[in-house]
Amino acid sequence: MKRSRTTLKILTNFFLSIAVVIAATFLWNSYRLSKFFSNFSFINKNLPNNFWVSALFFIAIVLISIRSGASLLSSTKTTILKSLSNIPEYIPTNPSEFPRLNLNNLESYTQKLESLGFHKLEDLKLAGKNANKSPAIARIFLNTEYNCYAEISQVFSSIDPLKDHEIYCNVRSFLENEWSLLTTDTLNSSGIIYMLRRSRTLWKMLPKYSVNELLHSHLEMREQICRDLNIQPLNNLSLNWYILNEQNEAVKRKNALEEKNIFIGLIEALLFELKPKTEWLGEYAKKGLV
Repeated sequence: MKRSRTTLKILTNFFLSIAVVIAATFLWNSYRLSKFFSNFSFINKNLPNNFWVSALFFIAIVLISIRSGASLLSSTKTTILKSLSNIPEYIPTNPSEFPRLNLNNLESYTQKLESLGFHKLEDLKLAGKNANKSPAIARIFLNTEYNCYAEISQVFSSIDPLKDHEIYCNVRSFLENEWSLLTTDTLNSSGIIYMLRRSRTLWKMLPKYSVNELLHSHLEMREQICRDLNIQPLNNLSLNWYILNEQNEAVKRKNALEEKNIFIGLIEALLFELKPKTEWLGEYAKKGLV
């Protein structure tokens, strides 16, 4: 949960910054407007209680303060959008390129997945500037019997090795009508990732599950979802299809953020950090099928 604590600190500092900006703007404009109104002697003569002037004075300050806060929110949204690559590029890699990679767990996960019918497709990493911001390796597997992928991943900190994430395993299925399901044995998520969630991209965290239990739970949940929605898992899967889908998903996440109210999104992110969720069922839950 290192990542979650870091994100919580960032979000907390952000909302404190919003409060400070609004408070400072409020106080500064209170001073400026009070100086302005003090130049009009008729105010004190004709309005002993200054009720209407005080009301207008207060409204003006609130509006100016809100505008300052909105400007900071807009700047934050722009920063997050810039941090999201339009179309990420994935290239083959080798575990030897990552000296801090947990090789023992990588091989252990690999053996367990292969015993369950998965075969390795490729070891991948991000290319370009994103590779420096978030160094990571992902070993991709495919199970043609169950029509699902598995991923063994580890993300490394570009700043502090102590903030590297633990290696983890995902099982993922892609379904008809743009539905997908991911189950993972890690709790390494963050409020920002939660803010970028999409209505038909479902996920469930199952920490401490064995690989066999993870696959079993995934298939059981997938079968229920497919039955409820009258859809089927996609087949004819490949490495190229996986990469293309990852690129399309990145574009869709960015488009979703562009349309999202950033203030609401950041509140959702902060609430997630304070009380993390272990599943997201999106539109499926709204259909009342859960």
